[in-house]
Amino acid sequence: MDIPQASRFLFKQNRVRMIVDCHATPVHVIQDEGLMQPLCLVGSTLRAPHGCHSQYMANMGSIASLALAVIINGNDEEAIGGRNSMRLWGLVVCHHTSARCIPFPLRYACEFLMQAFGLQLNMELQLASQLSEKHVLRTQTLLCDMLLRDTPAGIVTQSPSIMDLVKCDGAALYYQGKYYPLGVTPTEAQIKDIVEWLLVFHGSSTGLSTDSLGDAGYPELPLWAMLFVGWLLLISPRGIFCSGSDPTLEKRSNGVEQSIIQRTRMMDRGCIHALHSRHFGSG
Repeated sequence: MDIPQASRFLFKQNRVRMIVDCHATPVHVIQDEGLMQPLCLVGSTLRAPHGCHSQYMANMGSIASLALAVIINGNDEEAIGGRNSMRLWGLVVCHHTSARCIPFPLRYACEFLMQAFGLQLNMELQLASQLSEKHVLRTQTLLCDMLLRDTPAGIVTQSPSIMDLVKCDGAALYYQGKYYPLGVTPTEAQIKDIVEWLLVFHGSSTGLSTDSLGDAGYPELPLWAMLFVGWLLLISPRGIFCSGSDPTLEKRSNGVEQSIIQRTRMMDRGCIHALHSRHFGSG
């Protein structure tokens, strides 16, 4: 949902936005000269729409609109002072081909309906998040048991595999001179180049996480490396593991979605490092 940050703030302050006629000429507000600051119209129904939005509506053949904000609980990271934050999840937008004013009682009823919908949606999202966490923990346990019973190659050659744990398009393990690819991965020769570079410039580190090998200092970034982003590389005397995703899957339209993606990445990294400490980190 591509909504500018400023508009998100406005929708959290005023959850019902009505535009009676996008062709109406805005009227300037004359305020008392004694006021030190301009009059704030954030919560005013009479506030005129932005010129570009009016033109956008006119291009669609829409004259009037009613936008209803769907607000849900934010994340723990966004909470301030121990209070739950709220975030804009989406909008329900109604259009009309002629000028139309929605009476206040009807707007109020619509706002109440959106509040009820937001509560139900929030419970569904929390349930989905809990199920996802349980799946992650269950898969992590299976992979850890697999590492204890077998060689590390099992996490890319057996089921469940590392790709069932980490959201990626491909994963590869370079272990004891052998290459184990899974999904969409570079060739063995390309992986060997990455291994040599890692051992030289990041040999003292246990791993590297980056959205671009070029940003991480990989010299003379070849074309094939640009096809893979979201690299997660783990280094051990026993072997090197890497995973990545397609750049087309990394395009995000706003900061909220990007924040969700970042938290998902942190969960994936935590799971990978747990596996790393159980096997690769020893010896």
